[in-house]
Amino acid sequence: MKRRNMLFFNPRNKYNNKTCHCNQDHTHDSIFEAHYCNQLALLVRAKEIKSYKIQVRYPLEVNGKLVTSHIVDFEVIDNDGSTKIHEVKGFATEVWNLKYKLFCAVYPDIEYIIVRK
Repeated sequence: MKRRNMLFFNPRNKYNNKTCHCNQDHTHDSIFEAHYCNQLALLVRAKEIKSYKIQVRYPLEVNGKLVTSHIVDFEVIDNDGSTKIHEVKGFATEVWNLKYKLFCAVYPDIEYIIVRK
């Protein structure tokens, strides 16, 4: 009996989100995140915020040792130059909760905004 090589394609990730693109052609992990990216782009055009970046990696170091890193959905730079983190969350896992707490401890001067549906 011959074995067939079969490729299985699942367009959704383990949290049942569908990967998609926003109007700026960025790839996002969910439709909600892509919509939020579109909103941030509109805020830039309206000059309400200076800029934003997607999928920014922050190292989480404790006592000079790298524990882990946290990739945030959006890093938003306000017109006054301050940085804010915008995290689009549908479901918070235990790992994300731990990384969130570590982020707040390591970067106390950066405001962390959780955007929920």
